[in-house]
Amino acid sequence: MGVIITIIGLIMKLYGIKEGETLLVSAMSALALVAFFAGYIPCPYENFHGVWNFVMKLTGYSLGAAIIGLLFSIMHWSGSSLMLIVGAVGLVFCAILWIWFYSLLKKNSNKQ
Repeated sequence: MGVIITIIGLIMKLYGIKEGETLLVSAMSALALVAFFAGYIPCPYENFHGVWNFVMKLTGYSLGAAIIGLLFSIMHWSGSSLMLIVGAVGLVFCAILWIWFYSLLKKNSNKQ
């Protein structure tokens, strides 16, 4: 639902409707908060609580920073470049960690 509201706000901003900016800021801020708090999802696997917590928190923080960086870029506010770089580098690192975590799960399931 938040993505749809974001798209509507972006279209309104592109057409010059002033309320589109408010809609865009509120929807993207909500998406960033959801991404941030998604990092606190509990671990469903028995032996991987530490790895899971680290990877989930890093993913949530990176995704939140990337979404806010996109918002800053769309609104032409300063600081967007730094947030986009931090978010993108964090998400690349998260992708590597998720691949490693998946290989750990596969190895553990093959041993059982």
